Amino acid sequence: MVRCILFCIFLLSPFFIRAQGTITGTVFDYDNEKLPLQNVRVRNLSSQGTVLTKASGAFVLPAKTGDLLEFSLNGYHVDTLFLIDLKPKLIRLPVDVKNLKEVEILSAKVNPSVFYIDPY
Repeated sequence: MVRCILFCIFLLSPFFIRAQGTITGTVFDYDNEKLPLQNVRVRNLSSQGTVLTKASGAFVLPAKTGDLLEFSLNGYHVDTLFLIDLKPKLIRLPVDVKNLKEVEILSAKVNPSVFYIDPY
């Protein structure tokens, strides 16, 4: 009986060890919480590991407590997260809005004789 218990412990120990070294989570749009963001680059600044989120917005990244994660996607603000635990995270990225200056469009009248039919 003791052998069976020890065998089960040794068999299941890699799953527990692996679970302690990864962070999971999902990235959504800040304004629309039902819109998952695909291809968000999630980078561990401490270990330089990088992954992209899936179509569901989910990611899995090797990390440990005390690491700093960076989330970036074109058109969205870059966000950072300091890990105090390895529980699954829910990240919301706000849209990066840039206001342009006013544009003035001018027109000019073209001489109608310039547009003539070529006889040849």
